[in-house]
Amino acid sequence: MGRWREAATDALATFALSRVIVLAVLLVPPTRVHSYLTTWDAGFYLSIARCGYDPACGQPVAAELPAFFPLQPLAARAAGTIGISQAWGGAALATLASVAALMLLHRLCCELRGRRVALLACAALAFFPFSYVLSTNYSEGLFLLASLAAFAGARSRRSVLAFTAGLAAGLTRPAAIPLAIGLAADGALTPERRRAALAGAVGAVAGVAIVFADLHRRRDDWLASLHAQQLGWQRSTSIVDAPGELARYIRDAITLGHAQNLLYLTGIPLAAVGLIVLWRHGIRDGMLVYAVIAVAAPLATGSAMSLPRFLMGTFPYAVAGGILLDRVDPRLRAALLTVSAAGLAACVWATYRGSGLAP
Repeated sequence: MGRWREAATDALATFALSRVIVLAVLLVPPTRVHSYLTTWDAGFYLSIARCGYDPACGQPVAAELPAFFPLQPLAARAAGTIGISQAWGGAALATLASVAALMLLHRLCCELRGRRVALLACAALAFFPFSYVLSTNYSEGLFLLASLAAFAGARSRRSVLAFTAGLAAGLTRPAAIPLAIGLAADGALTPERRRAALAGAVGAVAGVAIVFADLHRRRDDWLASLHAQQLGWQRSTSIVDAPGELARYIRDAITLGHAQNLLYLTGIPLAAVGLIVLWRHGIRDGMLVYAVIAVAAPLATGSAMSLPRFLMGTFPYAVAGGILLDRVDPRLRAALLTVSAAGLAACVWATYRGSGLAP
């Protein structure tokens, strides 16, 4: 109980401080709280919560809805059944899931490196510039919780927990496929927890398969999710075409001055640093494999769009952040966290006041 109390204390304190920054920006008159709860991807999720994947639902974006998986909108719909608006209810459940995910992250880091690394990992995640999505109708909070729980189940050799959490991850985001690969690799590299790790991998694949099968039933298209991403965000569905599209994406960022593209491309060096930190500090099991595939998968679509947010939703990078912050000089550590917190405020402003940044 003592360790869980430490995890809850550190997670709650860190997350609450980060939300003060988010609210401070949103509450500047005229307030942008409603936009925060209902626009960008939150709008897609709320459309699904309202009427599912019906082709007539959510016009004019109905064709893009299959890109989003159902667990977050189901949570928002559940909140609506008890008299809370779907926008507020979905955000509240996402917030609770994010806090629970930080607690699991804290416990994992305590096992790996101790409490200070655990606290710093929570801070690295909570103050990451794109972390504002953790308290609105986005699925990152749920996915973080599910992916951490799947690995926790594997590490503790609890197959039922690993399978259930993997299944939840598969119902939350297509990123469950890289998670499944990471869990399968974890089972291959650590025979003593192979059964539980493979159970988590099977659960993750099963969750994605259920979503694809449901979309086929509703839309008569097994790959409706991939086709929706191609339609809405020009993400390639062909590995053959992806390198050329990624090259064009980078060229446009440089020659056309697309600031968004340049910001998203920062995810590549951040990922490289995170992977180096994990490798150099002996974390070379399934978590490392998961981190590699989670970056390679979106880049394989020919686009780096939202890559920093995808990194934030991949918990091994938070572990790497905690380790790195622990190793640097305290003054540099304070400076890095201050810059990150300022980046959080800037990204909230750019997204909901400047309308120039798509999270």
